[in-house]
Amino acid sequence: GGEKETTNNRMELTAAIKGLAALKESCIVDLYSDSKYLVDAISLGWMEKWRKNNWKKPDGNSALNVDLWKELIIQLQRHQVKLHWI
Repeated sequence: GGEKETTNNRMELTAAIKGLAALKESCIVDLYSDSKYLVDAISLGWMEKWRKNNWKKPDGNSALNVDLWKELIIQLQRHQVKLHWI
């Protein structure tokens, strides 16, 4: 699929969301991604810091792709996910 006026990071987030959403039951998931943005934001705690800071980064600028991060949080709460950067 595709989306007009998008970015690679948005599509990487969308792929993770759709993949996790396709699982009908709570699962243990190994999620492999070549997106350092996706993996680091979760593994290094950036996503959680942005959320706790009203979706602002430490420099005061708004975090990008907030709509997708919010959707991903919902999916991450449904599953036990281990991330792997490839």
